[in-house]
Amino acid sequence: MPGWNFPLNNGGSERGINDEGLEHFRSRPIGLLGREICQNSLDAGCSDEHGPVRVSFGLQNVSVDGIPGVQQLKESMQACSEYWKEHEKTRKFFNSAIQTLSGSLIPVLRISDFNTTGILGARKVAHSDWHNLIKSIGVSEKGVGKGGSFGIGKSAPFNCSKLRTVFYSTLDADGVYAFQGVARLVTHLSIQCPSEKTQGIGYYGIEDGNLPILELSEIPDGFLRTEPGTDVVVVGFNYPESWKDELAKSVLSDFFLAIHERHLEVLVGDIEITRTSLLDLVEKFSEGDAEFKTAQYYDCLISGDHQKFEEDLDSLGKLELYIKRVKNGTKRVAMFRDIGMLIKEKKHFRTPIRFSGVFIPHGEALNLKLKSLEPPRHDDWSPERVGDDPSSISEAEKFIKAIYKWVNDKVKKVVQAEQSDSVDAAGMGRYLPDEFDEGQAFENGDDVGEPDNPIIVELPSVETKPKQIDQEKAADAPGDEGDSPAIANGRTAHTGDGGEPVTEAAGGGQGEEDGGRATDSGEKSAPSRRPPSLKRYRTFCTDPKSGIYRVVVVPSRSGEAYLQLRLVGEEGTDVANLKEATLVETGDSFQVDGNGRIGPIAFEVGKRHVLEVTLTDGLRCALEVDIHAS
Repeated sequence: MPGWNFPLNNGGSERGINDEGLEHFRSRPIGLLGREICQNSLDAGCSDEHGPVRVSFGLQNVSVDGIPGVQQLKESMQACSEYWKEHEKTRKFFNSAIQTLSGSLIPVLRISDFNTTGILGARKVAHSDWHNLIKSIGVSEKGVGKGGSFGIGKSAPFNCSKLRTVFYSTLDADGVYAFQGVARLVTHLSIQCPSEKTQGIGYYGIEDGNLPILELSEIPDGFLRTEPGTDVVVVGFNYPESWKDELAKSVLSDFFLAIHERHLEVLVGDIEITRTSLLDLVEKFSEGDAEFKTAQYYDCLISGDHQKFEEDLDSLGKLELYIKRVKNGTKRVAMFRDIGMLIKEKKHFRTPIRFSGVFIPHGEALNLKLKSLEPPRHDDWSPERVGDDPSSISEAEKFIKAIYKWVNDKVKKVVQAEQSDSVDAAGMGRYLPDEFDEGQAFENGDDVGEPDNPIIVELPSVETKPKQIDQEKAADAPGDEGDSPAIANGRTAHTGDGGEPVTEAAGGGQGEEDGGRATDSGEKSAPSRRPPSLKRYRTFCTDPKSGIYRVVVVPSRSGEAYLQLRLVGEEGTDVANLKEATLVETGDSFQVDGNGRIGPIAFEVGKRHVLEVTLTDGLRCALEVDIHAS
């Protein structure tokens, strides 16, 4: 008769509450559940002639008595709590699980896929998909192009269960029915042999050998598949109220390419995700969520004005890249593998042109090689994953660098084309990135937009009264290659060795620090209030047609002051005619006047202040930034 069995450990090691497999999915359990489930279903997909793989996620409250072997499972939970009673975390978990099993209803998430082969090999005792899923740890034997490589993804459903208990039911392509449950608990004293300890993982099925139930008459009601595919039933589903939206957003982010190409359709409760609904859903979830970048990537893929690049790698495969210039673009490239699953976002493109991109590799050999470089969560390509052989690691590094370089070169090509279509009066726009990236580590090859021979531009200086040296923070002011020299009260500041803007005091000496100016008699005058000055600044155009610019400034002193912008041309400077100015961090708007002044603005020493400024006329030009006391 079927039942639960927790194998004895025979004096072996004990299993505690901290499950290494589950730890990979604790950061966002609902989102990663969707990623792993859809990946596994795509792996088991039939040929495209049968239509897309379909996956449904449905939540329902079922009778506790309908859970197979519920009384045995509850007794095992109680044994776990008793055995670990001195460990607060473990005791609390199992006391909560026991309470869940003591009610009349229990939340159950049923995940079903269709147009798949099901889980093959249930009749085999080893080396099959079924055995790898149920009993293997760190093992997967999926074929070329398949998503999984380590088998850790099967832990994701357990992380969403208050009981750490999941049931599997399948009807595979060979017509084999199979059903089995798995509970990933902790070491405890066996119910059958109270003097013996268990391994902590239990199986519901044929107790002799911990085998699946293969006879239709013995598969519990409500768990029998009627068409090929697989059900994954998460018992005691642990979910927030927003689980459907969270799960749907994860599917859209990770699989919009597979959905667009009609390889996958997903139903999350009443949210139907298909190619037909894809655009509307992506736009819906993008509203009010700046971190949800899928809308830009999908628009890049389907837009008529993207730029497409291809590279044939002969027998290895083909590279494909889509790039679209877009205002407020991500400046990232979504890197996929050809099953249609997002692997990573390649970033740190240091270019003033904003864009979004989508990278797709084609070919079995190419995708097999990429898969071999992925960590368990399939969210990067790391050369070290090939093994310990230095030559293999070196070869993998060259392989990944070559792909990154190809992507970088194409992005640079788009940047150069964009630059050639606009006027850059001072020749500086293309060389100045949009952020101060001091101390930032970049990926190999992610330095697009940095010039080999930067152009040095002398900004015009205006004669004013000599000014004291600004020594505040001078000791820790790092250099920032490519920054414009700061302008202090209308005079171009010289840049010291540390990158700190300074000016010479009268007579070539240094002025007194906040203590007033020395008189002819040697006495100091009364101290005067020192206005804020700029440590450095950068400006760049984000939308030349609309005349929209970003102005990034870092003050060397705190205080309230005005910024003044001037246009820099070949024959000098002119007042910038401003339409509006907004502080990006807060959305606060500032008054502008006919002399190119913005403010007053409250500056904080050392802090980056980013303003979006709109000129009255749409044009691209170089801007000079000055600061004045309020």
